[in-house]
Amino acid sequence: MTFWLTIDYHRSMKRISHSDSKRDAILAAAIRLFARQGVDGASIRDIGRAAGVTEAALYKHFASKEAVAKAIFIHYSDLYARLIDEFAARPGPLRLRWDALVAELVHQFEADRFGILIIMQRHHTFAELSPDHRRPLEALADMIRHGVEAGELPPQTPPLTAILVFGAISRLALVIDQGMIDIAVTQEVKIELQQRLRSLVGLP
Repeated sequence: MTFWLTIDYHRSMKRISHSDSKRDAILAAAIRLFARQGVDGASIRDIGRAAGVTEAALYKHFASKEAVAKAIFIHYSDLYARLIDEFAARPGPLRLRWDALVAELVHQFEADRFGILIIMQRHHTFAELSPDHRRPLEALADMIRHGVEAGELPPQTPPLTAILVFGAISRLALVIDQGMIDIAVTQEVKIELQQRLRSLVGLP
């Protein structure tokens, strides 16, 4: 299995892969396990078994499970932060940019639902990242803050709103991934999600 993640600002899939197939397999297996079981819930042995490699082979690529988790978190965190910043920097009314951002977040979730589940985790490994590392929640809070300053959004606490927005999307990803409810992400559902999240930030 080849490890790949997608980020797409212009509606075309971009493949991002590592040259080493074993490292790819380790990362792909760890992503699935971490997203569904949490970092603490998956062991090095679990990752190796799911990747089809020995523990010795795994340690040739990563010093520890925490190193695997940090590599995955940084990758997804950077991708989503850049995505949000790209839409925030676009010209035009905030409402149009917001709807386009929500549509793209859903697109990313459909392409790879594990990413958003991982970046919403609060494992101590992720908390140890440099304060200078830009996280998706920071990017989204900044986008909301600029909307408030520009008079396009009502007064609010941007970090809180950002948490609520990401919480809603990540919860949807979790519910669908675990089959908790029978819901298909149809075009109608996507439009309704845009409307609900627009209301959450105070857009008409």
